[in-house]
Parts: sequence; C-alpha cells; structure tokens
Amino acid sequence: MPILQTWKRWWLVAGALLPIGVLALYSYSIAAASVRTLVRQNNDAAARTTAVLVERELTRSVTFAQTLAELPGTIELVERRDELAMSERLKVVVDSDDGIDRATISDTAGIMWSDYPFGGEALGVDISKRDWFVGVSKAWQPYVTGVYRRLSDNQKRVVVVAAPIKKSDQPLGVVALHYQLETMESWLGKIHVGGYGYIVILDSKGTVVARPGVDLQQRDYLEYASLGPVRTALKGLAETAEYNDPIDGSKVVASLVPVHFADTHWVIIAQQPVNEAYAPIKALRMEIAIAGMLLALLGFFVASRLGRMSSKVDQLNAVLKERNHSLAQLAHIVQSSNDAILSTAPDGTITSWNPGAERMFGYSATDAIGRPASIYVPQRLTGELAGLLVRVGNGERIQNHETIRVMKSGRELNVSLSVAPLRSENGSIEGTTTLVRDTTEQRRAEIALRESIERFQLVARGTNDGLWDWNFETNEVYFSPRWKEMLGYRDEEFRNHFDEWELRLHPDDQDRARVTIRDYLEGRTEKYELEHRILHKDGAYRWMLSRGFALRHPNGKAYRMAGSYLDLTQRNADAEKLATKAKELARSNSELEQFAYVASHDLREPLRMITSFGQHLSKRCKGKLDGVAEAYLAQVLDGADRMRMLIGDLLEFSRVGMNTKPFAAVDCNEVLTLAKANLSVAIEESGGTLVAVALPTIQGDMIQLTQVFQNLIGNALKFKGKEPPRVEIAVEASCDGWKFSIKDNGIGIDAQHFKRIFAIFQRLHTREEYPGTGIGLALCKRIIERHGGAIWLESEPGEGTTFFFTIPDGECATGRGM
Repeated sequence: MPILQTWKRWWLVAGALLPIGVLALYSYSIAAASVRTLVRQNNDAAARTTAVLVERELTRSVTFAQTLAELPGTIELVERRDELAMSERLKVVVDSDDGIDRATISDTAGIMWSDYPFGGEALGVDISKRDWFVGVSKAWQPYVTGVYRRLSDNQKRVVVVAAPIKKSDQPLGVVALHYQLETMESWLGKIHVGGYGYIVILDSKGTVVARPGVDLQQRDYLEYASLGPVRTALKGLAETAEYNDPIDGSKVVASLVPVHFADTHWVIIAQQPVNEAYAPIKALRMEIAIAGMLLALLGFFVASRLGRMSSKVDQLNAVLKERNHSLAQLAHIVQSSNDAILSTAPDGTITSWNPGAERMFGYSATDAIGRPASIYVPQRLTGELAGLLVRVGNGERIQNHETIRVMKSGRELNVSLSVAPLRSENGSIEGTTTLVRDTTEQRRAEIALRESIERFQLVARGTNDGLWDWNFETNEVYFSPRWKEMLGYRDEEFRNHFDEWELRLHPDDQDRARVTIRDYLEGRTEKYELEHRILHKDGAYRWMLSRGFALRHPNGKAYRMAGSYLDLTQRNADAEKLATKAKELARSNSELEQFAYVASHDLREPLRMITSFGQHLSKRCKGKLDGVAEAYLAQVLDGADRMRMLIGDLLEFSRVGMNTKPFAAVDCNEVLTLAKANLSVAIEESGGTLVAVALPTIQGDMIQLTQVFQNLIGNALKFKGKEPPRVEIAVEASCDGWKFSIKDNGIGIDAQHFKRIFAIFQRLHTREEYPGTGIGLALCKRIIERHGGAIWLESEPGEGTTFFFTIPDGECATGRGM
C-alpha cells in the first residue's frame, strides 16, 4: 500500500508536471517564433524605409535630368552647339545640387562636346560605349547606371543619371549627371537595424553601392550577386532569408527589397547577425527552464492557473501585436517622410525629431532632442513661436501657417507649418506635434512663373510675330497686341475669345482649320501648323501661318494651347512672282538648249567643209609652200579639229536637257563593258588597269550613264602620274539609292579647284599638257543631276582622285543582290 501510494503521488506529480512541461515548451516555441518574426519585421521595415528614400532620391534625380533635357534653353544650346553657354548652364546645375559633382553633354553619336567642371581633354572624346550612353540610346529614354568608376577622377565611385535631349521626338544629344555616393552612404548610419545590424545597397548588377565597415573605394564588391535571395530580389521580388554574409562570412538574417525606377531596379538589404538578433531566444530558454522548475514546485496550484494565464497571454500578445503593427506603420510613415515631423513639450522643448527634420534643418536627432524649438526659428520670429505654442496649448489646431525657419547652417527656408495639440490618455494637453513642409522651391517656382509671365509679356510686346494663348476650359484666347495689329485692330477693339478668330476665317479654310486643330489635339498629328486666310479690318483677306503647342494632362488630354502668328501675305505674293520668274527662266533655258543644239548641229557642216578643203590643200601644196605657210595651214587644220571636238561635246551637253526618253532598267555591268570598249585604245596606250566590283541594275538612261563612266575613266587614264594608271570602280547600297566611286592613282587636284572643274569650258591645264575641251565633267554633272543624284570628288595633289556620284532608287537598295 505505501508503495502504491508513492506511485500514485508520483503519477499525480507527473500529471501536474506534464502539462507544465508541455506549456513551457509551447511558450518557448511561441516566444522564439515571435522573436524571429519581430526580427524579420524589423529588418523589413528598415529595408523598406531605405527603399523609399533611395527610390525617391533616384526618381528625383531622373526627373531633374529629364527636366533639364526638356528645357527650351537646353534644346536651343544643343542645336547651336554652344559649348561655352552650355558649360555655364551645367555649372548652375552642379552648383544647385550638392549631390552632383559633374555634368556632361554629348551628341547622338556619343561625342562629348560640353561639360562642367571643365575638362579640356574630355571634349571630343567618344563615350558611345559608356554604360549610360548605351542605356539612353537604346530607346532614347532616361537611364540610371549602377556604381560607376570615373577614370578621369582617380576612379571615384558615382552613379550616372542620363536623359535624352529631344526636339519633336527627334534625339539631339544626351545629358549625364554624375551623383556622388556620399549622401547615400550617410543614410546607412541613420537607419537602425536591431542593435548590431546594418543596411546594404546593391545596384542592378549586384554591385555594392553602400555598406558600413568596408572600404568600397579599393575595389568593386560583387559577392552578393551570387546569393540566391539577391538574384530573386534583382528580378523585382522581395525576399527574406538567412545566409552567410559573402564579405565577412558571418551568419545573418536579412530582408531584401527591390527598388524600381527608370525601367530598372536596385536591391536594399537590411541584415542582422543571427547570434545578436536571436540572443533573446537563448535568454528566454534559460528563463523558461527556471520558470518551469518554480512552476513544478508550485504543483497543482500553478497547473490550475496556467490555463487562464495562457489565455490572457494570447489576448495580450494579440493586442500588443496589433498595437506594434500600428506603431510600426506610423513609425515607417514618420521615418520615411520627406517633411520634418517633431514634437515638443508644453514649454517648447523638443521631444522627438524625425529623419526628415534632420535633412531639412541639419540637426541630428541627438543634437535637437532636449533643446528648445527656437533653435530652428529666426531670432526675429521667436515671438511668433511663443504665440503658436500658446494657441496650441489652448487646444487650437493650426493648419498651413506660412512662415520662415532657419537651418543649422544659417540658411533660411520658406515653410508651411501644421501644429496640433498632443493629448494624453485622459485628454489633457501634454505637448505639441508639428509637421513642417519646405516650400522654398515652391516659392521659387512661383517667382520663376511670375518672371516667365513677365518675359512672355515682354516677348509679346517686342516680337514681330503675333502671339496667342488659348484656354480650353473658358474658350478664352489671349491675343497679343501685335497679333491684333496684324489684322488692323487696336488692342481694345478685338475681344479675347476663340469665336472672334473663327468668325474671321475665310469660308474655304474653316473646315480645314477645324480638322487640323482636332487632329493635333487628339494626337493624330505631331505638330500644329496651319496656313489660312483671315479677314483684315480693311475687308481684305490676309494669308497667315499659325503654329502652336499644347499643354496636356498626364492622360494626354490637352488643356491649354499657345502659339504664334506670322503674316504670309507678302511672302506668298513674292512666291507667286518667283514662280512666274521660274517659268520664264525654264522657258528661256529650254530655248537656249534648243539654240545650242541647233547651232552646234548646223556648225558641223561648214566646219567639215573647212577641214576637208584644208586637208586637200595640204596634200596638193605639200612641198610647194614655204615653212610659214605650211605652219599656218597646220594651225588651221588643228583649230578646225579642236572646233570639231568642241562642237561635238557641246552637242552632247545640250542633248542632256532635251532628252525626254523615260528611264528604263540599266545593268551597270553592261554600261562599264561598253565604256571600256570605247576606251580600249586609251587603256592599251596608257598601260592602265581597271578593277571593278559587281555593279547593280538601276533605273536610268543607258547612253548617258555610259558617257559618265567613259568620261570619268578617261580622265583617270589621261591625268596619270608616274605609275601606270589604276582605276578602281566600287558601289555602296543604302535606302537612299546607290553611291558609285571611281578612284585613280593620278596627279590629283587641289581642293580650291573642286567646284570649278564641273563648270563648262573650265580647264586646269593647257591643251599642250592635256588635250580636251573642258566639257566632260560638266556633262557628267548634268547627266547625274538629270537622274536625281549628285556628283563630287575627294583628292589631294599627287595622291590620286576619287569621284563619287549617287543614283537614287525607288526601293531600298540595302541587302539586294547585285
């Protein structure tokens, strides 16, 4: 019986201890899971807070670069390629933002032509292979690089934000802003990740942008890119994981959050050492073991109370979790806000100071908390601060109070204050909470807007064009005094309304004007430009050119349109006179061509007779005339022969303009064969060599194209150097047609004579040196221009000459067989 009672007591104790042990293990697992969850939540909050800051900063940088690229002044300087003025503009940009330490401008081919700070050796450098230029030029959209080492500055680490400079969607160049990483690295010390954690920032390639405790200037750290969680985050997905840090090897628990901007993303990592982050679990394990022993001694009493305590603990945990979640959300908002958020005691002592306040006023939270709020108030406004504290102390809420506040550096800011009483649980006022918004830039923008309006009014008064500004919501149109003057009205005589313009349109132009405006506003045309007639005060219609540009909401809907008015009446009258003169000139040219053709044709018969009788006289009188007479007769025959050549060339020249035969398919290989046959004697006598690639089939006149090849190859054989002539014939295809080249190794031509040699009867050498009439190249020019192409040359004395000429084609020639 005693043994049985002993067993019963042990079973009773065991029965009491079993639920205690199970409850202890359950409590431990719940507590450990809670600690792990809190650690991860803490990491996630820190990572997301940093992500908000990084995304906002980089997006602001992209917007700033894009705004700079879209400014009319920037576009105008790029079009003029005014390097000095552009450098001054870039200086203003660099000086206005502490984060920017360099700005450059390059053209669409990637050639840098302006920068600040000025680096003379950089101008003209080809940067087309640089990361940011390649990124922008793919689709002419803004681009942000990862960590970039600038070679010209001891491999300084920067991030480059680049944007295209465009006009009417046509790229003109690229602006690149180099941002220092010191600002971004300074954030890391202000964001707490547990007691021993830290933030790591990676760019889109996985390169470390910022990380405490590592000298990033020595080398680029790419080790994180090999981690699976990092690869997932680089694809745009948030991740939580435990891994060994690839740089120092420590086991860490981390939250990884992607940051999206400018069609790319970076990764923010908030990580804590596992040993430090989970240290409370170890302590909890010991505390639960001790508690279990104590609970065991309490026996059945403890067992009976544990159930109810567990329920209360669960309820309290749920309440605390909900409250912690709300507090975490509030803390996240406060910590990530760009506005200054602070609180004060009733006497004005600062009790809280968020990162936004640190950035705005330059005081750290450590410097500000415990000091009077007057530290960021100008001395002349301390009375205003006291009045505000009194009003809020009486329960009043103050919204959007415009005033001045001062930074630690002494710089004053325009701000908007919203101040509210801070109440305790019993409703009594125990302080104030203040939200401060920096309105300095807004005020500057308002001033700039006023100045812009004033400049517009000055332009409206000073320009010779009429200006207009149409508000779609009211249908009111501002017509400048010059605009009204162009129609014969004084300013007060013409009502500023769209109907006034529409009523004066010529009846035949009204429908076309409405369609043109509607197509532009609905996006079917890229620009608004309209020539129309409008009724003048004197009763006559005047021709006008109206141009305009619409301002649109983000959804693309236009809400305002402005533009200019140019009087075309005189221009159109001049154009009609010019067209009449052009017709008269064309008729005159046609008559001159007819005359040249008839004259050269009719001159051949008497010239043939002179040559024939001269040759007969030379044969019959051979040996009977003295030396002087024979010399005179020889000169007559030589002159007649040169006249025959000249008349023949002139006849060919005049035929080019008279030829109305339609173009047909011409195989240029056959043209070259025919030209070589005609020049066979000259080729043989000169010892020349002709090398040609396969030539295309084009639309043209075979006889005239043969003349072009024959003249150009003949010149190459005639004007040879010391070496036997070598002629190379090639062709290139493009969407504009065909570009032929005929290259020789002859005596070459000085650049000052390039234009002269295409004029008729122009020669660079005497007839004794090189025979000819001076019409051959003029004939080639006329034939090529008849085919719609152009002819030019490249040459240097003693280095040979290359003649180029183009023949347009109706289809894109690229990629077609020859």
